[in-house]
Amino acid sequence: MQTAGLVPSIAQTMVFSVWFAWFYFNTGGSVLATAIFHSFNALTLFAIFPVAYIYSPGYIPVIYLYVSAAIITAAMLIYSGTKTMVRQVE
Repeated sequence: MQTAGLVPSIAQTMVFSVWFAWFYFNTGGSVLATAIFHSFNALTLFAIFPVAYIYSPGYIPVIYLYVSAAIITAAMLIYSGTKTMVRQVE
């Protein structure tokens, strides 16, 4: 388990689930593109910027990381809708 704790880990899993589903649906169902996105996401978060693993949950960069991820996820859902997560062009 991460240093950040159980609740942030659950929140992170939920946020990433939305991101990967959105990416999958918006690439026309490309599993390869989604797998590459997942790989770059893991590389960025855990190898290049391992802020959530190094510092305690009260550390300011960790708080910024989780808040910004929640804002991005909310914007994605507002922009594309919650049913299909694909923006419908009228």
